[in-house]
Amino acid sequence: MTGFSCHDSLDVADERLLEIPKLGRSGREFCVQYLLRSLERGSGLDNTTTWNIRQMAVYHTFDLVTGKALWINIKANGLMENRIKEASTEFPALGSEAMNDLAGCFTATLETHMVHLEWCDEDWRACINDIERKIRTVLTKAQTARIDAQPKGVKRAFTLASTLHTSKTSTFDFPEKVIDLDPPNLRRRILASVKKLITRGYSTDKQTILPIQSLPQLLRGTCAGERDEIDKLMILDTFSFDEVQQLHYFGELLESFCLVMNLNDQALRDIAESYEEIWEREGFPSEIKDHCKKELASFIRRINRIRRNLQIRITQVKSLMAWLHEGKTLFDGILQYRNVQIGRIFAESSQAQSEKMEGIAFKTEKETISMHVITCVTLAFLPAMFVATFFQSGLVEINQDAKDFSEAVNLHQFAFELFVSICRARWRAGLDKV
Repeated sequence: MTGFSCHDSLDVADERLLEIPKLGRSGREFCVQYLLRSLERGSGLDNTTTWNIRQMAVYHTFDLVTGKALWINIKANGLMENRIKEASTEFPALGSEAMNDLAGCFTATLETHMVHLEWCDEDWRACINDIERKIRTVLTKAQTARIDAQPKGVKRAFTLASTLHTSKTSTFDFPEKVIDLDPPNLRRRILASVKKLITRGYSTDKQTILPIQSLPQLLRGTCAGERDEIDKLMILDTFSFDEVQQLHYFGELLESFCLVMNLNDQALRDIAESYEEIWEREGFPSEIKDHCKKELASFIRRINRIRRNLQIRITQVKSLMAWLHEGKTLFDGILQYRNVQIGRIFAESSQAQSEKMEGIAFKTEKETISMHVITCVTLAFLPAMFVATFFQSGLVEINQDAKDFSEAVNLHQFAFELFVSICRARWRAGLDKV
């Protein structure tokens, strides 16, 4: 069924008319049919208000000779049936006494039309206000959120903490660079390092390295100074994709509302034009023209009022759609900004971890150099220690009272052979493990 359709038999010859006298049908009739849509309030599973678009199809014929009318109303519920019953008791024009003549029947027809037409103008204002309130709830957060600053405190705190930790955990106070281990400079650098250790006694320079107590103070100062930026970053977590889906749902809903109201406006215009056109036809009954001129003017005026109301609602919906479009653009931008900031945080965290690992590697390198120094010093004193230990072990005995050189040194051969055999056994065991 289209939005509106009408036809009449005013210009049809009498012999071609379908006349049924028993039913009060002369065959000379005016027929209209139209489809209207409107909103009806409902409730969801969680007792929330829902708005549903309902349709109503109306088919009507009016006999221009006998005044008999036929109404066929197709709707999913009994709302219109109840309204017709209420209107028949409230409006005198719909009473049985007022429909004794042709003019009274035509007036009752116009009133019945208005019962149907006024239905398409109901609940639009409440629905638009409800949707506007829901949209405002989502967009106000996006419009008032303070997210204009880039959060740099996290990277700064990580970098400072990593640098200070690397400086304080160094084993020795070497310069913050890699020591050259080329052979020409190795001996000079080792001796200088040993001399430095002996003179300083493993002490650190308080002017070059911060004390341990300064790190918590620095971190506390950093957190206090960057707290506002961190809060701005945390605000981004309050924006979710579910809210974007809600905005898109509201946009589609407003689009359908605008389409429905435009279709209703077109149907109302066609209804008014069809009655104005048939009123000017030559075959239209003069009795109706003489007695129903004011009623028809009132009917057209009321239709125009409904159309103006629909135009106002359409303007409101279009304005709301423009505001919603700007809000969705802003919301999408905020979500993209959030994704960028999340990526920035991961990048800064990775950079901080890389700097920390670099500090650990540099500290390990310095400790390795220190071990090289200790090893070289140990090797320098090891031969003398070995000789001294060997002569103090009792294998070689010095005779202080000897008068001859051959009697001055006594070697205990059995003990020496036992010592040599033990050394060989240990040496062979080491080779077997290798």
